[in-house]
Amino acid sequence: MRTKVKTNEIIRVYRLLEALNDFFHQPLNFEDKETVMRFAQKNYPEIRELYYDTIWEWLPENIRDKIINAEDEADSSGKLREAIRL
Repeated sequence: MRTKVKTNEIIRVYRLLEALNDFFHQPLNFEDKETVMRFAQKNYPEIRELYYDTIWEWLPENIRDKIINAEDEADSSGKLREAIRL
């Protein structure tokens, strides 16, 4: 199954991954709470929107259903990755 993805959405995901990679590539960033907080405050809105809105919409409905069902299973076990069998 093919999913249409807008180029600007791909670029947003790429830019976010680039920022995450740059930040986590430098272990010294972890030592300064203010640096971590600034990074989180700057990037969380984009993470949230991409996760809940953009990427979710890319998924076919049957995959969304599997994820939702797996989340329900994981609520009791605490193991979401194991519950998702795509």
